[in-house]
Amino acid sequence: MSTNVPNQSEWSAYEKLVMSKLDALDRGLLDMQEQLVLVRVDVATLKVKSGVWGAAAGLIPAAITVAFVILSGSGGT
Repeated sequence: MSTNVPNQSEWSAYEKLVMSKLDALDRGLLDMQEQLVLVRVDVATLKVKSGVWGAAAGLIPAAITVAFVILSGSGGT
């Protein structure tokens, strides 16, 4: 009964294949991490912009209301 034991050259070729696949996966992981950082920066930027626009949107009606109250209050007495 014989066993199929791979020789050294077969193991070496398999080792090279595995190492190349691991290197490719490592590069892919690094690329994804870089993209994730960019997405986080974009989300933070959008949060700031939405806060500014929200404040401006709330300030305009408030300013109009204050101006209306001031103008209508001073002219009526």
